[in-house]
Amino acid sequence: MLNSLANHGFLPRSGLNVSIDDLVNGLQQAINLAPDSSRPPAQLAATTSTTGNPNTMNLDDLNKHGGAYGYGPRLSMRPC
Repeated sequence: MLNSLANHGFLPRSGLNVSIDDLVNGLQQAINLAPDSSRPPAQLAATTSTTGNPNTMNLDDLNKHGGAYGYGPRLSMRPC
C-alpha cells in the first residue's frame, strides 16, 4: 500500500527519506486516516530506518523480514 501511495504522489515518489510527517500526512490525504491513528505505527516503522535520521525511513527499510512489523510494511499488523 505504501508503494502505491508513493506512486501516486502522496509520499515521496523515490521512497527515500520518507519522514514520519510525510507518512502521516500521506495516509490522511490518501485514505483519510486520522493522524492519531497513523502516527504510532509511523513512529514504529521509523525504527527500521537505515537513513541515519531517526525521523525518516526508506520504504525499502520496511521490507525486511523480522523488522518492526515482523513480515513487512503492513501497518495493520501488531508488532511481533
